[in-house]
Amino acid sequence: MWYSDYIDGYKRYLVEERKMTSNTVECYLTDVRQYLGFTDGQAALQNMLSSDAIAEYMDYLKQKGCISTTMSRKISSIKSFCKFMVQKGYSDIDPSVDLQTPKMDKRVPAILSPDKVKLLLAQPNLQEPKGIRDKAMLEILYATGFKVSELLELTMDDINTEMNYVKCRSGDKERLLPINRVACQYLQNYIIQARDKLLNGKEESVVFVNCHGQPMSRQGFWKIVKYYAKKAGINQPITPYTLRHSFAINMLSSGMDIKTVQQLLGHTDISTTYTYMQFVHPKGVAR
Repeated sequence: MWYSDYIDGYKRYLVEERKMTSNTVECYLTDVRQYLGFTDGQAALQNMLSSDAIAEYMDYLKQKGCISTTMSRKISSIKSFCKFMVQKGYSDIDPSVDLQTPKMDKRVPAILSPDKVKLLLAQPNLQEPKGIRDKAMLEILYATGFKVSELLELTMDDINTEMNYVKCRSGDKERLLPINRVACQYLQNYIIQARDKLLNGKEESVVFVNCHGQPMSRQGFWKIVKYYAKKAGINQPITPYTLRHSFAINMLSSGMDIKTVQQLLGHTDISTTYTYMQFVHPKGVAR
């Protein structure tokens, strides 16, 4: 692939200049590689980075039944790559400037009632290192409203179990989040009882590692959530973001100020937080 040098430069741009998290970087790189792979037969760079090529790729994705959320992300990735190519002088024009993101489907986010959250969190086996780790991850995720990427990129330097808080990093931003004593205790249990066993002599800065002592992947965490949901008999649709959505809606339902919820979730624009309000009953019960 003759365009690999551009991909390498783009990766450095995302990490060093855009300050994106590693999971977001990988998503963007995958999207751009897929686009460039689709247009590879057109060979010349000016043909690959053209409005016609992008339009053809968008039509191809629509024919494949690509949903609007995925389309929107792929468009964002392509627009970001085109901007990089112009900024670095590899291309004279940005063919994506007029590219519009599709209207997002207004879907009800997958949420769990407090009772179902409690049931899900009760599933891990606390007699084994893996279960102790899983319990800590689920408790922290629900206690903080973390994005999955924020949870998985949490480092040992980011946690303070004595003061009951964690430092959340997202791109070039960071915020301190309080964690309740229960979640903090399970985090301590994991660090003391299980983490070293999973590391098995390896060194790793991230808090949560897999059974090979390597950083937990988003896919690995997704499998864990699905496994425990099935074990708990929860048959409704569930995603890695279910606990984040549940946290937001259950906090608002309990009467927490929306500004506080915005800060906890790390939303730059409070209008993003307000989208959860449509799922909160006036009497404070999640719909």
